[in-house]
Amino acid sequence: MVDRAEDQIVVIDTAPTGHTLLLLDSTQSYNQEIKRSQGDVPDSAKKLLPRLRNKSETEVIIVTLAETTPVYEALRLETDLKRAGIAAKWWVINSSLYRTGTTNHLLTAKASNEIQWINKVDAHSNGNFAVISWRPYEIKDESLYLL
Repeated sequence: MVDRAEDQIVVIDTAPTGHTLLLLDSTQSYNQEIKRSQGDVPDSAKKLLPRLRNKSETEVIIVTLAETTPVYEALRLETDLKRAGIAAKWWVINSSLYRTGTTNHLLTAKASNEIQWINKVDAHSNGNFAVISWRPYEIKDESLYLL
């Protein structure tokens, strides 16, 4: 899929659990095994990691929630990506109650807990982040244009 995307944008959505890096590692191992056994590695496989490492072709955006575990998982993912030579510059904080301006007492308390995590992402990303407010509906199709 990445190989066919010479003139298209490809979005790869993964969980920040390390499975992405395992996939990349297995791709590299697969390339080495094919080369060893057959001597012929498909061009698409040869190009994958270099393309992902090329900042002019690949932009990694880390998406998290403004909560303890998601932020730390995202930080761990970023560390793993750096180890693989893949840079991540941008962060998105998704489903933020803080951004809704809620007046509900329970939700206001939860929203106030987000502030420390928003500040942490801000400092860590050097201001390269966005906060998307919680919505009562799924954001897809035409609703993407309403943001």
